[in-house]
Amino acid sequence: MENRSWYLIYTKPRSEQKAQRNLADQGFETYLPLFHSKVRKGARLKALFPNYLFIRLDKKTDNWAPIRSTPGVSKFVRFGPVPAMVPDSFIQVLQQNEDTDGYQLMANPVFQTGDKVRILDGALAGLEAVFGMAKGSDRALVLLDIVGKLTRVELETNRLERA
Repeated sequence: MENRSWYLIYTKPRSEQKAQRNLADQGFETYLPLFHSKVRKGARLKALFPNYLFIRLDKKTDNWAPIRSTPGVSKFVRFGPVPAMVPDSFIQVLQQNEDTDGYQLMANPVFQTGDKVRILDGALAGLEAVFGMAKGSDRALVLLDIVGKLTRVELETNRLERA
């Protein structure tokens, strides 16, 4: 009978991959769901859950002591004194949502003309705009209110979220 369960680790900022490598070097089974994030200069891998990493452990036989001092790891996520256990079914759903290279499939959000959107990154990060229209499959025109004047800006749709 399998006694191993998935637990959640909180990593140091932008250290998910570092923590994963160091834990793997110690023989621990980990899972870090990644996705391709489009940025101006190409694509970059990002963690689906920033600052979090899943680790599979046996409560009775695995030595948990070295995990906290592993470079990149901050601490176990806990509910009171008990480490947060993640259901196997949740990990399976994440793994089933991967492409052939092992990266999460991310659907581009569908916006309608007039939807309020928020810009996620870049110089305009955090600003709200109004969705104008799609420009191809991955770009959009949005209208920004800049000092009382509506200005059209073209952005990648994956840089937008509903406001």
